[in-house]
Amino acid sequence: MEALQKITEYIQKNPDWRGELMHQVRELILQTDSTIEEEWKWNSPVWSKNGMVCSISAFKKHVSLTFFKGSEIERETMLFNNPSDSKNTRSIIWKEGDEIKSEQLKALIKIAILKNNEK
Repeated sequence: MEALQKITEYIQKNPDWRGELMHQVRELILQTDSTIEEEWKWNSPVWSKNGMVCSISAFKKHVSLTFFKGSEIERETMLFNNPSDSKNTRSIIWKEGDEIKSEQLKALIKIAILKNNEK
């Protein structure tokens, strides 16, 4: 099965607010960079461009968007709201009723892609 189909099915398996939020985040990612690649890794949607940029996961009471090089950009954003023990990753957690700060998220995605281009 192709990654795009797996991602769509993953989102559809969450017919509540989590699925809607993941759909919105996916659309924002694709709007930010139309050449970003959608992949399926570790049973989760992953977006890559010159390396992995971010992944999204649905949990029982929240949705998590994890940036693989988040530690390198955490000072440039106020969106990361999940304390991390990881040396590299940082996450945004949404609970039911939380809003997506679309323009800030798009800016963060652009910065994360630029970090991958610095290799």
